[in-house]
Amino acid sequence: MMINPDLRELTALYVEDEVLIAMDGRRFLRDIGIGTVHIAPDIDSARMVLSAAECDVAILDINLPGGAMSVAFAEELVAAGCPVVFATAMQGPERVTGHLGAPIVAKPFDGERLGRAIGAALAQATEARGAERAGLNA
Repeated sequence: MMINPDLRELTALYVEDEVLIAMDGRRFLRDIGIGTVHIAPDIDSARMVLSAAECDVAILDINLPGGAMSVAFAEELVAAGCPVVFATAMQGPERVTGHLGAPIVAKPFDGERLGRAIGAALAQATEARGAERAGLNA
C-alpha cells in the first residue's frame, strides 16, 4: 500500500468496540498515511478523545456496545465540520445513515477501500465548505 503524503498531517478518530478490528483499522489508517490515529471503543470514550485532540476525519462503527448506534454522534461531528466514514458489517446501513451521505465501508475492509472512503469523505467536506462560503458571499 502506498502512503499518501497529503494525509500525514491528519488526525483520525476510529470508534470501534472490537479490539482486533480496531487494531487492524489503526494499521490500515497508518498504512495509507494518516499521521495520528485515536481509537475509542464507544461514544463516551470518543468524546473524551475529542476533548483533548482535534479530529480531521472520523471512522465510526455503526453498532456499538449496549445497542448504541453512532449515527447521532456522526451528525454532531458533521455539523462541527469533521468528515465521517461509517465502517460496518450491518446489512443495509443506508437505512440509518443515508441522510448524512457519508461513505460506508463494509467490514471486513482493507486499507485501499478505507482510503477511498476517507478520500470521498474529505472531498465531500471540502465541497460543503466551498458551497457554504459561496452562500455567504452571495
